[in-house]
Amino acid sequence: MKITTKLVIYGVMLLLSGNALFAQGGETDEEAKQRIINNLMVGANRAFTDGNIAVAKDSLKNLLALDSQFASAYFLHGKINVREKKYAEAGRNIRRSIELDPENVKYRKELKNIIGINYNDGNLEYKKGNYAKALKKYDTVLNFDSGYSSAYYMKGIIAKRQRNNKESIKQFTLAIKANSTMSKAYYARGNSYLSDRNYDEAIKDFETATSLNPMDAKAWTNIGAIELNRKNYDRVIRVTQKAMDANPKMARAYRDQGIAYSKQGNWTKAVSLQEKATSLNKRDSRAFFHLAEAYNQLNNCESARDAALAATGIKATNGGSWIELGLAYKCLTMEAEAIAAFEKAKRDSRWRELAAYNIDIIVNKSKYKLDE
Repeated sequence: MKITTKLVIYGVMLLLSGNALFAQGGETDEEAKQRIINNLMVGANRAFTDGNIAVAKDSLKNLLALDSQFASAYFLHGKINVREKKYAEAGRNIRRSIELDPENVKYRKELKNIIGINYNDGNLEYKKGNYAKALKKYDTVLNFDSGYSSAYYMKGIIAKRQRNNKESIKQFTLAIKANSTMSKAYYARGNSYLSDRNYDEAIKDFETATSLNPMDAKAWTNIGAIELNRKNYDRVIRVTQKAMDANPKMARAYRDQGIAYSKQGNWTKAVSLQEKATSLNKRDSRAFFHLAEAYNQLNNCESARDAALAATGIKATNGGSWIELGLAYKCLTMEAEAIAAFEKAKRDSRWRELAAYNIDIIVNKSKYKLDE
């Protein structure tokens, strides 16, 4: 400690005297200056190792007054900043050391290690659901490297989980600015736009994601979902096929393609696709509903009944599934069961009128000239 303190005092004396040379025994002025700088650096390192941060910082201050381009001083200052948890300052100082000595592997490795440790810690906190702690770690990463796209991406993911679409879009945009080829950031931002029902922006992002990663089955599937909503059935079929090619187990792609074929009146193809969809996802009530619909159109009454029962068992609030069940029972001449199914369909306002009509057909056959 005494040696370190003397070095600091020595450096201060040099600065106050206005004579940074004090050449000894044949030294040139420049050699004397370099000796003093080296001594100050040795003292700063020793003080840092001993935990005497104040002395280390004073030594570095005096050193940089003598030589403002001394890379090792900035590097040590950065390590001190890390110990003090002043990460923004640490990032500036370590980056400055790299600027001054770009070939120094140690500096780059230290910066990479610090960034990696904080990023990984952030991911661990994210997985635990500790979002505030995770965000703090990601912010630390960005203090070291403002272009670290993965940190922005994870901040966007957290915002999305917290249902803050505006913030998630902001963070995903920053990720894209940092790395314009980050396909998953386009996909994630597309999902945020989709949640906001901004379909035009969503489809742009999904299309960019697929251009960067043609094997992104989820992005292809989401394009299909938007086009299905727009009733662009031919395009639905094309893009969902790309999704299935990328991932043969993408159940939703089979379902949506099946719906597109249904809308085009190709019921046989629709059955095949919905059978595949329901085999991949046995909890997709919508796929079972459309499977029942297709079977009813093909007059396959028993298969329609079974599919509709599966649909209503998964989601009893969808009136459409009860309609298909009623139609299947009616086809099987099970009129009491059909009426009961239509009565349940009436609970859903979207299907109430159709349900009442089908009940009336059964109850008042003569009205519709259906008497046997």
